[in-house]
Amino acid sequence: MTMEANRVTFLIFEIMTTISMSQAGEQGIIKREVLQGFEENVARAVEYALKAGYRHIDCRRGLRASGVPREEVFVLYLVHWPIAMNPNGNHPVMPMRPNGNRDVDESWDIIYTWKSMEAMVKRGKVKAIGASNFSQTVLERILPTAEIIPAVNQLEIHLYNPQLKLLDYLKSKNIVPQAYSPLGSTKIAKKYGLKSTSDVLFAKDIIVLPKSVTPSRIESNLTGALEAYSLLTPEDIKILDGVVASGKRKRSIMPLWGIDLGFDNWPAPTK
Repeated sequence: MTMEANRVTFLIFEIMTTISMSQAGEQGIIKREVLQGFEENVARAVEYALKAGYRHIDCRRGLRASGVPREEVFVLYLVHWPIAMNPNGNHPVMPMRPNGNRDVDESWDIIYTWKSMEAMVKRGKVKAIGASNFSQTVLERILPTAEIIPAVNQLEIHLYNPQLKLLDYLKSKNIVPQAYSPLGSTKIAKKYGLKSTSDVLFAKDIIVLPKSVTPSRIESNLTGALEAYSLLTPEDIKILDGVVASGKRKRSIMPLWGIDLGFDNWPAPTK
């Protein structure tokens, strides 16, 4: 996904492992690495990540140079927000309303968006599709008529916004959670000598999305997640899940869509 204005590319890497995924057979996914940088730097980062063991990217830059066969690389196509923008608004990408809200087309039904995603799979354009920022309310809107269950749901999940109820729901529907802004626990990371606080979330079978274009960080993000998965105990997980009970719950990513997305800790929309 390229932004021509500033020549920045967002690349997504994931490595397959034992966490099952509805559209990835029994291989599953261990971790996602999100890279942001200028295109030429990202291409080199893609090459390095693939050589290090990552097998999920959102573009082909660096693939040929890595020497990794294309059939070993897994690509996931996402709906990033369960909304539709006004096609006749004041901007082709992000139209705005006078009150500062995004200009959302409230007449559009998310069911049709998901049907279009399924059509991409049927036509052979993509092999796996997923959701992002879908609450249980939104998922319950699309699942009754869905022919293909979302492989993943990418969410803001971290120490202060664990979304435990939603995680339980995703598990019941065989949808794998992915965490962006994956702030973890410094205390537990230090306890085991983990290289990143976000690694502690991986021990909960949550795909984490740290950012890096540095080869050493790319590799340490991968090895750190594997270490966390093998070291953290149920008691450690209980400590992580209990942080919000002390009144520290906080959500950071809240675009002004002007509609109710169904999350329980989201400000009421203003019209």
